[in-house]
Parts: sequence; C-alpha cells; structure tokens
Amino acid sequence: MRESRTCPKCHSTDVLERVRVIDRSEGGARDLSLSLPGTTVAGLFRLPKQLPLTAWVCANCGYAELYTAEPAQIRSLRERVAAEGRATAWEASGMDSEARSRAGRLAMLVLAVLLALGVGLMIVLLLFATAAK
Repeated sequence: MRESRTCPKCHSTDVLERVRVIDRSEGGARDLSLSLPGTTVAGLFRLPKQLPLTAWVCANCGYAELYTAEPAQIRSLRERVAAEGRATAWEASGMDSEARSRAGRLAMLVLAVLLALGVGLMIVLLLFATAAK
C-alpha cells in the first residue's frame, strides 16, 4: 500500500499515509514501536533499540499496514545478532506480556531490596567508624 498508494483489499486509492499509531498502557499512551536488540552494555545486558511504527490506512475499508521508517536498521541488527550467535529478540520468547511484566516487577523488587541492604550496611559501617574514633 505504501508504494502503490492503493489498498490491496478493496483497491481504493483513498489511503491515509504515515498515521501515528499509539499504544495505551498503565503508563499512559506512547507511540507503537518495534523493540529489537540494541547495543550491549558492559558485556552484561542489551539495551533494546526502539524503531517507531507508522500506519498506512485505507479510508474506504479500514485496512491498515504498519511500517518502520528505518528498515536498514532492522537488517543491520539482525546481521549483528546472527554474527554474535545470540538469540534474536524477534523470535517468540514463550512468555506472554503479563508474565514479562511480573518478571520485570520481581526484578525491580529484588534490586530495591539489594539497594536497601547496601544502604543499611553503609550506615552500620559509618556508625562503627564514628564510634571507633
């Protein structure tokens, strides 16, 4: 539809171009995007690369197609991941979004507890250091 400017379903030429597509969640509304593996940080974890999506929509029948403005980045990311021998982020993970959300919340809770323990240990060490003087 993007190249032909014609709907593949009803053959109408009344096509809306580059329509913003948003996703609503607990955090509000945000642009819909692809999440692909990005750069590796300190050899430990990857920051995802977000590629925004836009839609081409038939104003006659409502059929829509999604496109990213940066297909070359998708190819280069796929080649880099394949060269590194890592699992790809675009393959099915076997975990639904609710399970990923729970896992993320659990990870944040564990980090918060570890941070609190670290702060508590620092306070205890400071108290011992000042008491020893």
